[in-house]
Amino acid sequence: MYDDDDYEEIDFFEKSIEGELNYVKNKLIQEVNDHIEDLLKTKYDDDKKLAILHDQFYNLTQAIALTKNISIKRLNKLLESE
Repeated sequence: MYDDDDYEEIDFFEKSIEGELNYVKNKLIQEVNDHIEDLLKTKYDDDKKLAILHDQFYNLTQAIALTKNISIKRLNKLLESE
């Protein structure tokens, strides 16, 4: 289409909309922050709070992996290596 178009071989309707991706990313970060703030207000001890956050972030990464067709085993290996 244009000389500076890096995706000239991709149909217009298949291109990601950068603003939409930023909105989703910012919304996800906001939701995670809100959830953390809510959890911090509970009367659980710190170990319980951390365990809950760990489980929920694990579930979130698994859900993202599934939606992006990333192998869950591969994802787990990557997370364990960090």
